[in-house]
Amino acid sequence: MNDESPDSNIPAALPVTLFAVCLSAAPSIVYGEMAVRGIIVCAGLSLFLRTSRRVALLLLCCALGLSTGLRHAVGEEQSSAIVESVGGERFVRIEAPLTREWREAPNETFLLRAPSFRMTAPSAEHFDQPLLLVLATEPVPFGDESLIRAEGFLRLSEKGRYTLHVKSTRLISYSGGLQRWDPAFWNRRLSQEIFRYSASEPRAVALVQAVALGQAERLPEEARQDYLRGGIYHLLVFSGMQIAIAAAAMTMILRLIGAAAVADWMLLLLSVIAPRFAGDEPSVSRAAWMIGLYAVSRLLGRPTSVANLLFVSALIRLLAFPGELTNPGFALTYGATGGLILVGKQIAARIDNRPARALAWSAGAELATTPLTLYFFNHYVIGGSVLTLIVGPVITGMLAVSALALAALWVHPPAIPLLLRIVGALDEITSVASGYFGVQLNLCGLAAAPETTLLIASVISFLFLVSLARRPHILLRVVLLMLPVLGSLWVTHRGATVEHPQIDLLDVGQGEAILLRNGSGAILVDSGGRLNDERFGRMVLLPLLLDRGILRLDAIALSHPDPDHCGGFPAVLEHLTVGELWLSRRHLGHPCTETLITKAEAAGTLVIFVESVDVLRRSGIELRPLVPRLRFKRSPANNSSVVYHVTMGDRSILLTGDIEKDAERLYSEEEPDRIRADVLKVAHHGSQSSSTDLFLDAVRPRMAVISCGLNNRFGHPHPSVVERLLERTPLVCSTHRSGSLRLLFVNGTIRVLREIDTPR
Repeated sequence: MNDESPDSNIPAALPVTLFAVCLSAAPSIVYGEMAVRGIIVCAGLSLFLRTSRRVALLLLCCALGLSTGLRHAVGEEQSSAIVESVGGERFVRIEAPLTREWREAPNETFLLRAPSFRMTAPSAEHFDQPLLLVLATEPVPFGDESLIRAEGFLRLSEKGRYTLHVKSTRLISYSGGLQRWDPAFWNRRLSQEIFRYSASEPRAVALVQAVALGQAERLPEEARQDYLRGGIYHLLVFSGMQIAIAAAAMTMILRLIGAAAVADWMLLLLSVIAPRFAGDEPSVSRAAWMIGLYAVSRLLGRPTSVANLLFVSALIRLLAFPGELTNPGFALTYGATGGLILVGKQIAARIDNRPARALAWSAGAELATTPLTLYFFNHYVIGGSVLTLIVGPVITGMLAVSALALAALWVHPPAIPLLLRIVGALDEITSVASGYFGVQLNLCGLAAAPETTLLIASVISFLFLVSLARRPHILLRVVLLMLPVLGSLWVTHRGATVEHPQIDLLDVGQGEAILLRNGSGAILVDSGGRLNDERFGRMVLLPLLLDRGILRLDAIALSHPDPDHCGGFPAVLEHLTVGELWLSRRHLGHPCTETLITKAEAAGTLVIFVESVDVLRRSGIELRPLVPRLRFKRSPANNSSVVYHVTMGDRSILLTGDIEKDAERLYSEEEPDRIRADVLKVAHHGSQSSSTDLFLDAVRPRMAVISCGLNNRFGHPHPSVVERLLERTPLVCSTHRSGSLRLLFVNGTIRVLREIDTPR
């Protein structure tokens, strides 16, 4: 690309930075519209008085950022209000564009993501937010259709994500049609044709679809993990790399034959086709817009720098999709490219050795993305840029062979099996290298996310330094990027030990996970989880533990093996150091329990089957389990929950799992002294099936805490349960209203604190 302008002169940097800052701040400004008008007036006065056109431009960018942010915030509020008015238990009909394939999830559930959707009944409303369709049965494949219509229960999760739960394929239909001139038509046709070979080479076919077509839905989870371990997953999916390779190859060929002007026009055409072909993801959009802007600048005879192209493309993307400002995909693709251009290039300019310069470029990208991967995923890879350089040619070869396999669909189909085997061989090389780099060399790991304010301050300071400094100040740039990483280390170190005994009710949505801590010791009782969501533990539970400095647990205890109590434990056993696993023999034979035992044995974790006579003391925490002696006819799984009476210092808490009326009656009549506690963790998320008067009178709690999800479809906690609790204690707290809760035991008192978790 043309890069004639010096790095110290990036005219687009400051206005785009101000736009982004105002965009993010807009929802918190009280009189936003008035502020926008005031800024526009100031910009007009600056132009009228001819003081400075640049100042006027900067003011207009601020006004544009505020206005865009305010409109986006209002739109989100209106959308959530519409969904809440419909309620999660009423059938709605939606219509959404078909841009992705169905993806199979565990337990024969199928998922489909749509970039936006329109509600057609009971009212007609348009939503710019993404939608996840969840189908309980295997879907009917679609062909060249462009729209999906579905009926189901529309819900808004506590994380602000829209989900439509569909019970049957009879409630789904496809319509419309992609035109043959549409690049999306050929992408889908190629994907469907190559999928015919998946019976013999499923992983290779999934890799071809991901690398060459941007369709990563069929990638098996083990393939994702293989590449994530070495920090090279970004090479596996269709992104800016594929577009850059195509643009470079096309430009080189056309310029060699003396068609430089044609090359520029072809680059402009590529920038339009690529997002339509591979999907308008942030990485694809970023590369396409940068190439398109570069082509326009050449056609107009106005040379520009790569840095300016990066900032202008970011502005265009945020104008179209303002909600992506906090999206991991947007942050990582622009962060990696910005690190290459604004840090790696500056370091490389001071090095004479060519291989060392290549490492410097890659190190710049790694410096920029490490704080972001820690913040969004609690994950880091040391030296991932080095592995990227090593396996980059292999992935490029995989891309070339994948393209040949797609071409062979029409040219010479018999060659496809051989080409797929070559893709598999290249995948084997890359997977082994990634595993060795990340696991054997122990260069990847998990850590706490940096504080949100520190990350924001670091990014804004870096951008303003790039915008305003006349010299690169490369050392200061590196320091600013490293501050969030140091902050992550500090959070992990600070949270490793607690001064006073404490209990955290973690906000895991509609589920339960309770962390007991004293000094450097920690015990996790239950782990939350969601049905058919094997990624819950890694994406939800582990970040909550890591952000509290938890890298090791003395023990984990399962009350009963329902998904909303057991689902996060496999990830805990896989990624953290766990001393012991506590189970009840009653729960042997359940799939989740068997999975935990298998993973515990692999991790070297001791498995202990608890009984009512046990007294478990770990790190100054005393737990007395209550295991029912009877087998219950009604709700046997819930009523067989292991109840833990926990003593920390001179205070106690009763952890009740999901026991219901029958188990409550048994303990109230036979074990009244053993269930007396200062704090009651309300049974079964506040369900009407539990918390009877007899049981509450036996426990006599001074306060009660409830673990349940915001806007959950069960209506937990039930109003009658809350009413019975308030008759006995004025202090009733719940995670669905307060988020994660912390009970701090200090000098015989219990302090209740609301924990602010890192937003994701």
